[in-house]
Amino acid sequence: MNHSPMNLRSYPNWSLSEMRGDLPLNFFNELESYIRNWGFQYFLSVFMNNKMSSEIVEQLVKNLSDLYNANFSTNFNNYAFYISGHDSALSHGLLDRFTEVFPPELRENKPDSSILIAQSDLCLILTSPKTNNKVAIFGEVEGTYGNDMSNQSYWRNKLDFCVFTVGVIEGSGKGTYVANSCLNGIDRVNILFEKKHPVVADFQTVLNFMKILFVEGPSTKIQLRDEEFDYFFNKVKSYWKRPILDLINDMQSYFERSQVIGFMKNKISIITDIQA
Repeated sequence: MNHSPMNLRSYPNWSLSEMRGDLPLNFFNELESYIRNWGFQYFLSVFMNNKMSSEIVEQLVKNLSDLYNANFSTNFNNYAFYISGHDSALSHGLLDRFTEVFPPELRENKPDSSILIAQSDLCLILTSPKTNNKVAIFGEVEGTYGNDMSNQSYWRNKLDFCVFTVGVIEGSGKGTYVANSCLNGIDRVNILFEKKHPVVADFQTVLNFMKILFVEGPSTKIQLRDEEFDYFFNKVKSYWKRPILDLINDMQSYFERSQVIGFMKNKISIITDIQA
């Protein structure tokens, strides 16, 4: 980001007050489009690891299985989404989390795990508790212009082995749905969220409130009139001058492990051994 807390003298013990005081007026306007895309990637990984998204994950795996004539065994009944990409510290150590990549071959080429980790956005890992085999499936996220993913030009500089996508698109009525595509000879499964879907709309609401907070300061009286949201927004304001790590630690105490980026123990009935 062109305005990052990492550039503050007090980093990593910076506060929201210090960030607002040291940066240009309305700096959040310059960050908003970046966070809407890159931040949505983080938000999405949390959502996809939550039980409420299990049907989406099952459909994703089923479609990939059908497209690639794979035979996944019911032994692979745990899954987890992880952030990948060289621009995120959360991708560090990802190579040690899996034993193989799916698909195992495309266009007579084998996947390069290190390059995939560096140049993708999300990694879905399917795990067999019995054999401890861990299969990694890589994907791309577009939180702003999801429709671009349907253009061949979008994939010109992307990796063939990124075989699933998650995109935010215009539209209304469907909410979210899963659809297959074939571009440049590569089959992919696309998870599409319309902008009015709560997963997208709620994320944008948070960004809007943070923008107002950085403009008006902690004295702002703005409220969403949603009891839960307003509670946490007021908590953010109460930590205005305190170290950001204190706020993060406080926030963490309200959530279960399944609600953060991590391991999701949730059986998927359609997953079987990879035998393409």
